[in-house]
Amino acid sequence: MCIDIVTQFANSMQKCVGDSDVKSLVLGVSGGVDSMVMAHLMCRWVSCSGASSNGVRISAVVVDHKLRYNSGVEAKWTQNTLIKMGVPTVVATNKSPPVRTNIQAYARHIRYQLLHTACDDMGAGAVCVAHHYNDCLETVAIRLAQGSSPYGLATMNMVHITPQGTVWRPMLHIHKRHIHAYARTHKLTYVAFVDVQHGTLHGALWGYVYHVHCRLFIWRRHLC
Repeated sequence: MCIDIVTQFANSMQKCVGDSDVKSLVLGVSGGVDSMVMAHLMCRWVSCSGASSNGVRISAVVVDHKLRYNSGVEAKWTQNTLIKMGVPTVVATNKSPPVRTNIQAYARHIRYQLLHTACDDMGAGAVCVAHHYNDCLETVAIRLAQGSSPYGLATMNMVHITPQGTVWRPMLHIHKRHIHAYARTHKLTYVAFVDVQHGTLHGALWGYVYHVHCRLFIWRRHLC
């Protein structure tokens, strides 16, 4: 299982790098299992693929959104854990006024704003985030629930270029269960976030998964 995830990650990184001349990467790490596994895999990729000999450097940014009372403690723990892993890490703290509505959209905006700012400051070529296969399914489920057409169900790209900068998602083909298996095998520690609102939404969305696959199969036959 873990051999497969290492190979998948290396293949994805090869696709992300392509013909680019990227020499420095910023990892967006929250401290959760997904991003901690990404950081561990990235360290292996750099050391085993010859990326280090070609001058590719990695560093990490932990975004403290200041949305939970203990977010600063979590961010500091994550920073220390990544440094022990051999990844230079800084904490980027949100200094914007708090909001009471659309909290997740606000957090996402702040996160990418701080990550891209750090990327520019460090002279890095791309920000790497830990979106995985299950995140893609959730994105499709959300759009399907909103009544999207087949053409509107396009989900995340492995390489996403925005006016703010480039985002790489090298874990898009990796299943969540494989991420947890890798973390157990390598005895990785991580923050177990508790978010009741998102947890409820997450459970509801997975109720759509079977429905999503059925409709996509029907649409595929119709389009082809």
